[in-house]
Amino acid sequence: MKKTLTFLMVVFMLHAFQKISAQFNNERIANEFRQNMNAYLEAYLSPAFEGSANVNPLLWQLPYESTKSYNFSVNITAGASFLPASMKDFDFFGINRTTNFELSNPTNNILPTIVGRDSDNELFFYVTDNNGNRIFDPIKGHHVRAEIDVADGFDFQTPIIPTASIQVGGWFPIHTGIGLRYIPTVIGEDIRFGSFGISVMHNPLGWFNLPVDLLIGVNYNQMNFIGENFVEDANPNRFEIDSRSMALDVTVAKSFGIIKPYLSVNIINSTSDAALRGTFNYTFSDYIGVPSTVIQGVQFNVKDPVDFRATHSFVNAGVGAILSWNSLFLNGQLMFGRFQNFGLSLGYKIGF
Repeated sequence: MKKTLTFLMVVFMLHAFQKISAQFNNERIANEFRQNMNAYLEAYLSPAFEGSANVNPLLWQLPYESTKSYNFSVNITAGASFLPASMKDFDFFGINRTTNFELSNPTNNILPTIVGRDSDNELFFYVTDNNGNRIFDPIKGHHVRAEIDVADGFDFQTPIIPTASIQVGGWFPIHTGIGLRYIPTVIGEDIRFGSFGISVMHNPLGWFNLPVDLLIGVNYNQMNFIGENFVEDANPNRFEIDSRSMALDVTVAKSFGIIKPYLSVNIINSTSDAALRGTFNYTFSDYIGVPSTVIQGVQFNVKDPVDFRATHSFVNAGVGAILSWNSLFLNGQLMFGRFQNFGLSLGYKIGF
């Protein structure tokens, strides 16, 4: 009986102290929450951003016959960026987080990326007053916090980022080619995905009728992803990814009968934007051990909790070959840099 009375007195005194002393800024809490979620998801999505930026510049070399004034082609391309095993996870303590962003199991601080494994860990975001003090709930036995499951990866045995597209191209008498790539917008029940690419290349040696090609080109690639209502407890909400890359490509090629091997170098700059649109409400109504006035103070609404931009630069070099047989052709390319990138395309060409 005495222990029960003592506990109730401690709870009452804690209520009174928190009610009198605590002051809160909901906007500050929401901004801190947003900062931590941006840091976490940027690390989680980084392999997808970097891998797609490396594989998209492949296979822009267009097949053409120098004896024909105009050459046109259509082909299906597929490729993949093979990522190192180290990109399957990341160190939670290495991201740009605040001290109020913690793990339920801090000893398991290596978390999966989008190409990594599953995880049973949780993210804890602790709310604080304006003096940086956390709010303790004696009934729950811990401080007031938002709890978020760690995102699982796709658990690829070999971490890769694949790509595929339909490509059309034309080579013109001014020794210049233009290529276009497109993936039609795929619309599912709650998902939309599409991509687009364009390339312009020129062979200055073509003016001198030399047996070697020097292709100097620039290509641009863009990918869009939209997922509706990705988060169940905030409706409506939308997850958006807009990834863009531009590459300068220099290729040296020479024909030997039906095969044209080539050496290629490309310099890539990529920009990726990710955003989670919607309003998320954290009411903490289940923290009954905290005075209602304090709970009202720590409640916060965060609009668009994820909104960040990631930029990367790469230099790749490698080899490839175009194999032609009548009107059919096969193009394969292998590029090395930070990652190993491989692409293959099969198509039809015509010249006149």
